[in-house]
Amino acid sequence: MQRLLRVAHRDAGAVREETLARRTQHAAGPTYIRVVDEAEASGQVWRDEVRMRPTAEQDRDALARLVEEDSDPFEVELYEQAADPQVLSIDRAQRSYAGQYARHLRWLQARQQHKGC
Repeated sequence: MQRLLRVAHRDAGAVREETLARRTQHAAGPTYIRVVDEAEASGQVWRDEVRMRPTAEQDRDALARLVEEDSDPFEVELYEQAADPQVLSIDRAQRSYAGQYARHLRWLQARQQHKGC
């Protein structure tokens, strides 16, 4: 279980925000608090959004079906934009990066659990 809390700290008169993640392991396991900076938190949100959204190929196919039924100029423009090879390449690269990072986190977690044993 993970809850994100926003906390403001005062350091030499300046206020900075941090995101605290509180994770609770099994009932017998320890509870700890980890400080997560804004970049890491926003990166996680971005990776979650990349995984949740439909792929560019799915968007292209759905728009192609719409264009086949009725050739609305706006839908044709959307289809042309979705069918652009650069858009498809960027979508694949973003998904690949998000997947690589998720695998890296799983590897780090397995490594940490192995060290703990």
